[in-house]
Amino acid sequence: MYSSSFPGSPRGTTCQGSRTRIILCGGGVISAAISYYLTVLSKELKKSIEVIIVEKGAIACSSSGKAGGFLALDWCKGLPIDELAQKSFSLHADLAKTLNGAENYGYRRVETLEIYADDELEDGKNIELSEKSKLA
Repeated sequence: MYSSSFPGSPRGTTCQGSRTRIILCGGGVISAAISYYLTVLSKELKKSIEVIIVEKGAIACSSSGKAGGFLALDWCKGLPIDELAQKSFSLHADLAKTLNGAENYGYRRVETLEIYADDELEDGKNIELSEKSKLA
């Protein structure tokens, strides 16, 4: 058995015969997504890809497990990462459809209302309402 990096391959990728082994550090949402898509890729390419997630605690035990699963389509509107955020939102919805998210883990789309209060107002009654957020 030998271990060597493929040219142009991500770190942690090794070659052992016809199997590719990829090691991901951290058991959060990003490692979970990478692992999922590598599994999909391995089926499409008909190649064996072994994904190993190394986590010091438990899966989703830190930030990913505390986020509450809330996403909004327009949080980054007007920012340089807007296109990326919209693609991410779309991928999240696609995954929920593919994995039957509503039944398996409670995925649902809801409307939200974003409220801003100006802390410099003296009467505390004047609250400016922003445009209702698109489906979250």
